[in-house]
Amino acid sequence: MINKDKNRDHNIPTSFFGLFRWAYSPHKSWLLFFIITTLISSIFFILNSYLLKQIVDILGKLKETSNTGNVIFWYILLIIINFFVHEFSWQGPVYANLKIAPIVKNKIINSMFVYVHKHSQNFFLNNPAGSISDKIDALAERFTSIFYLPTTTIIRGIMQFCFAILSIAFISPILSISLFIWAVLFTIIKMFFSNKIRKFSDDYSYSSANLYGKIVDSISNSANVRIFSRIDYESKYLRKYLNDIKKKYKLKELFVSKISLIQGMLLGIFIGFVILLLIKFRSQGLISIGDFAFVLTLLFAVTDSVWYTIDQFDVINDYIGECDQSLRTLIIPLEIKDVPNAKKLKVTQGNIEIKNIYFKYDKGNKDFIYNCSIPALQKVGLVGFSGSGKSTFVNLILRIYDTKSGSIFIDNQEIKEVTQKSLRENISVITQDSSLFDRTLNENIKYGKIDATKKEILIASKKAYVDEIAKEMSKGYNSNVGEKGNKLSGGQRQRVNIARAILKDAPILIVDEATSSLDSLTEKKIQDSINKTMKDKTCLVIAHKFTTLTKMDRILVFDQGRIIEDGTHNELLKKGKTYKKLWDQQVGGFLPDEKINNN
Repeated sequence: MINKDKNRDHNIPTSFFGLFRWAYSPHKSWLLFFIITTLISSIFFILNSYLLKQIVDILGKLKETSNTGNVIFWYILLIIINFFVHEFSWQGPVYANLKIAPIVKNKIINSMFVYVHKHSQNFFLNNPAGSISDKIDALAERFTSIFYLPTTTIIRGIMQFCFAILSIAFISPILSISLFIWAVLFTIIKMFFSNKIRKFSDDYSYSSANLYGKIVDSISNSANVRIFSRIDYESKYLRKYLNDIKKKYKLKELFVSKISLIQGMLLGIFIGFVILLLIKFRSQGLISIGDFAFVLTLLFAVTDSVWYTIDQFDVINDYIGECDQSLRTLIIPLEIKDVPNAKKLKVTQGNIEIKNIYFKYDKGNKDFIYNCSIPALQKVGLVGFSGSGKSTFVNLILRIYDTKSGSIFIDNQEIKEVTQKSLRENISVITQDSSLFDRTLNENIKYGKIDATKKEILIASKKAYVDEIAKEMSKGYNSNVGEKGNKLSGGQRQRVNIARAILKDAPILIVDEATSSLDSLTEKKIQDSINKTMKDKTCLVIAHKFTTLTKMDRILVFDQGRIIEDGTHNELLKKGKTYKKLWDQQVGGFLPDEKINNN
């Protein structure tokens, strides 16, 4: 069911049953087909047992076996037809699931994928990428699994039990009541211990997740493991988690086996009791041989079905629990969202106005307060120690985070009043993080402009000297760069990152020391290319090398979440304050890591 609450920023329900209506409502005809064929298939055992009863009764009454085939021919034909109907009806739910499950699964994955990408940076800081991916996959997998196997088993099991109770009642109400009492006791025992079983299962699942988290962590740091020669240490470190999961597994399985033993003993007592009653009723002439065979064969089938059906309720509860857990993690209110009827940002000049901005991280103590005006086409350097507020400043302009108060304007358009998509389409960013997609070189460059022509990609690549990388790769631009671009060096990845920004050609450019991973020769080439690219753009450059600042129109000095100095390179040197001391203390052109003493 699609939630129509206008205050909500998505249409994905946050509860399992709401999600079920939302996902399956377009498939009502297939759901009906699923239910009908499942119900038909549940009649098989009852009807077969009844037909066998009739055959046994006829055989018991016949004196001349030569006429047996003629008498029971129609019953044999009905048994064959019943098998045919059963096979077709048994495949009905399979076919319905085949038609629905892939569509529903893709719908859930795609909807979750899109929604997760709308979350703020805080969400991704609190939820690792692997965990998010696992929860999306678990939600889609468990949700579609519930629809098929456990559901069909429960529907068939309940219908078979009801038919069995009614059928046996015609032969002996006592036997029918006995079956009902056994089923109730059997269910009560299962329910009584189900919470305990779930506790053991949860403990085991937690240990399992913990174990595989440690494995992923170790593998992702495989380079460090090899460099420090710590394979034996990692194996020993993992062993305690392996021992923990082994202990949890044994506890869970031992408890389940004990419950199964109790249930099996209860079933054995019940079957023995029924056989004694059947013998007594037969000796008293109350039932026929066929009735005897009918009740006994039916009981063996139905009791087994009841046992398996009750187990499926636990499976469904576990699946629903996993789905709800994934929904609670993934579908939380968006911190940053477009206002209703948000317009597209139109950048004609590139002026940036920052008025009375106040920001504070949810778990931080520092206040960030900014007031600043950046005219169109101005090149502004941002300087300060780590944590001084430079990255926060640009992230607020990008709306990676939302301000607590104050406003940011681009060409007199408040960025909270325009769509996030249009805002970010008008800003190119070259970051220090040069991670790439596990895709081809061409696809990674083209990410800056999806509809770019081959010529445009080639021009951007040459400007960033990526064409040199392509020539060294076996498939050129069609070569895969590996996970996070690990088939390339840090400098090569940065070149691709720069080519992508050049291709995007947005009117506002943000650069976070883009050449820090490059050798001196390549750095000079690319810096020249970036300088040319910056000519007709408003630019913000986070500088770690002070040599890049001399060419800036203006420099902003940050400290403790505030802009404490503002001016050109020469002006700031003449003032002799923080910037001058930073300049004097830089080593090899880099900003020192520790804050200088102003005394």
